Amino acid sequence: MLKLRYQLKKDEIEEALLCMEWKKEGRLSKITLLIVSILGVGILIAFIRNPEQFFLFLLLCADILLLIYMYYGPRYSRKRRGKRIAQQKGEYHLTITESFVEFGDKNEKINWKDRKVQIYDSENVFTLKLDKDVFTIPKRILYEAQLREFVQIIEKIKAERIKVMIKKE
Repeated sequence: MLKLRYQLKKDEIEEALLCMEWKKEGRLSKITLLIVSILGVGILIAFIRNPEQFFLFLLLCADILLLIYMYYGPRYSRKRRGKRIAQQKGEYHLTITESFVEFGDKNEKINWKDRKVQIYDSENVFTLKLDKDVFTIPKRILYEAQLREFVQIIEKIKAERIKVMIKKE
């Protein structure tokens, strides 16, 4: 049984949010940005060849705004959500056993059985996802023995462990 009490920092919350969206933020996002950029270049060339077509100018402006939103929107949203959660300054209580996760002051329990369990392992946090429930465990609070116990529990319940590499923004 692993009992944890901790507070999350803003950076740790942002990292956990990024772990949850790692597929959207990875290659797929870059490919989508590249495609929209190529479309923008095509629209620009068409506008240069025929400048009296005002709708091409409007389409080019819409493409530029879409690129800006696609690049900065998720980052801004994640930072804003992380800041809002961090301002609550809650202390988290988490008990992890081989059969359940117990959390909160009300000792609510979630059984591992019949749940899709995923562990996102990033540089500073473990993000534990049980269907729709998400728990973030900062690595800074885990001693070596606690870390080994956590890994043993995760292996025993056969959770899907995903290593997420995060680049600084």
